[in-house]
Amino acid sequence: MFFGWGLLLAITSVLVAPVLTRNFGLVKTLFSMLVLLTATLVVMAFSIGNLTALVCCVIVSGAFLGVVNTALTETVMEATNLPRQVASSTYSGIRFLGGAIAPAVSGPIAEAMGAESPYWFGAAALIVSIVVLGISSKRLQQIGRPHETAQEEAQTISAGDAA
Repeated sequence: MFFGWGLLLAITSVLVAPVLTRNFGLVKTLFSMLVLLTATLVVMAFSIGNLTALVCCVIVSGAFLGVVNTALTETVMEATNLPRQVASSTYSGIRFLGGAIAPAVSGPIAEAMGAESPYWFGAAALIVSIVVLGISSKRLQQIGRPHETAQEEAQTISAGDAA
């Protein structure tokens, strides 16, 4: 199951996300993938007694998460004036904290409120993310616009090296 999840995550991170973000933009790509992840969690909540459905949903979610990882990383890196290493490490730290907290919290939530509850909580969190993305999308319009050409980038790097 996790091999399939990881394989789809890797393929979509490297091959699919760049195509989607180039054709549709970062914000639209993120919005679409967050909606698809939300739908996957809702299906999982309704399929709590169906192991085959849960396994399939986990594997399919790898495809959506691969695109989200790439698009969100690019968005975070472009949305700030902080140095890239600061933005990257902050983003990674928050992402890893969330990844560490979620399993520890989902068990008690499932025990207290039912096995499907963590999926509903995850779907609700994604809905909040979608709303925030929608509200802030005008501020993020400059993100994902074409960057300088390879020649311009090389000149910028050379100028920085000379300084």
